[in-house]
Amino acid sequence: LSEEWGFSDAIVTGDTIYLSGVVAGVREGETDLRLAYTRAFDRIGEILKNAGAGWDDVVEITSFHTDLTTQMPAIVAVKKNYVKPPFPAWTAIQVSRLIPTNGITEIKIVAKLRM
Repeated sequence: LSEEWGFSDAIVTGDTIYLSGVVAGVREGETDLRLAYTRAFDRIGEILKNAGAGWDDVVEITSFHTDLTTQMPAIVAVKKNYVKPPFPAWTAIQVSRLIPTNGITEIKIVAKLRM
């Protein structure tokens, strides 16, 4: 999709890494949203690693949710396995839909490279 639509997983500018949004999607038959978030956070971790950083380097998270009320407990539970204090800034926003259609949340990250 990134080639077809023309975007990169991440761009490094100076000491800042900007990640494109990673969509957490529910697979057929899944009822535990934590599975979708774990896959998304693992993917974000891979992208950060490829850019020379890790979860400790994240300074900002923006998450776009199709249903904040039902999704926040699951994303918070999973996020605790990846994001440790000092915590980055985080903004959670309600949206009407995501692409792909099985997407429940899109997660966008900004991180700083250690120089």
